Amino acid sequence: MPSASIRHARGAARATLSAVLLASSSAFALAQSGADTQSLDLPDIVVSATGVPTPASEVASSVSVVTQEDIERQQLRTVPQVLQSLPGLNVVQTGGPGGQTSVFIRGTNSNHVKVLIDGIDAGNPSTPNGAFDFGQLLASDLARVEVLRGPQSGLYGSDAIGGVISITTRKGEGPAKFTGYVEGGALGTFNQAASVSGSTERLGYSFNVTHFSSTSIPVTPQSLVPPGYPTNPNSYDNWTYSTRLDLQMTDSLAVNFIARYIDTQLSFTPDTYPPPTYAGIPAAERSTSLASMFFTKGEGVWTALDGAMNTTFGVSSLNTSNPTVGPNAGSNGTYEGDRQVYYLRSALDFAPGQTLLGGFERRTEAMTATTASTDLSANTGDTGVYAEWQTRLGDRVFGAANIRYDSDDTFGDHTTYRIAPGILIPETGTTLKGSYGTGFKAPSLYQL
Repeated sequence: MPSASIRHARGAARATLSAVLLASSSAFALAQSGADTQSLDLPDIVVSATGVPTPASEVASSVSVVTQEDIERQQLRTVPQVLQSLPGLNVVQTGGPGGQTSVFIRGTNSNHVKVLIDGIDAGNPSTPNGAFDFGQLLASDLARVEVLRGPQSGLYGSDAIGGVISITTRKGEGPAKFTGYVEGGALGTFNQAASVSGSTERLGYSFNVTHFSSTSIPVTPQSLVPPGYPTNPNSYDNWTYSTRLDLQMTDSLAVNFIARYIDTQLSFTPDTYPPPTYAGIPAAERSTSLASMFFTKGEGVWTALDGAMNTTFGVSSLNTSNPTVGPNAGSNGTYEGDRQVYYLRSALDFAPGQTLLGGFERRTEAMTATTASTDLSANTGDTGVYAEWQTRLGDRVFGAANIRYDSDDTFGDHTTYRIAPGILIPETGTTLKGSYGTGFKAPSLYQL
């Protein structure tokens, strides 16, 4: 799904789509001038649950939010660290930093989790199951992470059976500023980050570079190493570059551009199966797994009807390359994939507390896999349309219902939906809410 970044939740100031994701990351205090100055806390806002900015108290789905302030206060350096403390998630990482990292939501498979980075579908089309490897994602430039639990294919299509993880990067605001850090520690850890961000009257900009490195990560138990074999530690190096530009061209038209490039190198000890027993043992020499991911998105946001109608249109792209090289031929191979998504969506506040959301999405993706014994290639596509009605009746009743139809080029047609009502009881501070949804998972390109 494309990102739903809108400056204000429902008012006339909904013109620029990115500000809400930062503005809603925590409650703000509005000061009134005068002798009796008072403050008013604005509610936390959730975007992923309904596709439009909604107060968290009016969302019936199960959502957890981690803000920029949370990440900085806890000095979290990677997204797996961000996710580990959240309920309903199981984060499994192999071999320390840089190792394959999978996230399981409510017991579903790792490829049953839809991962969005600034609205860009991050699932890797070149891996066997198509899941995203969280081990390569750093947290230094993140503004917000939303984890939406439960089946969400009614808005997000294939893969969203267990839930959705939506990651948003920081938007440039205020005067120009430079930030950075340098740190080092045990296991050969040496990390650096630098960023320049700010805004003018119409343009917000943010440029970031982060380096994350560890050279001596012990991962192989000595009891598994045959006599005379060396015990080699893992070594990991990650360079991440990101850019975000938000331009308010006119009062009714904004354009946004996002780019993120991740370049990593992991030296690891694979298993080998030598004769005569062919039992698995750690290799005597390390192999090197290289990974690069390039995320880009260009988006336009048109606002009409005094802010009551917001239309978003754009295209996003993902390119991945994952070669493994080294002395262990059984581990070597090259896997490459790409995905393009073209989308159009519109949200209309047609009455007080009533919003209609509709959208169209066309996705194409392809992959190649080359190893010593195989040479595979595949491509497919999917066309999806969806609609949602979101309601709020007075101060007590709220809810959302959506439906989506997907026509997959190789997997056929699928209709999914979700219903999520809720009731607030202000007298006791109680919220009664529930949800029911359906989902589906199309085959990965490797499976095809």
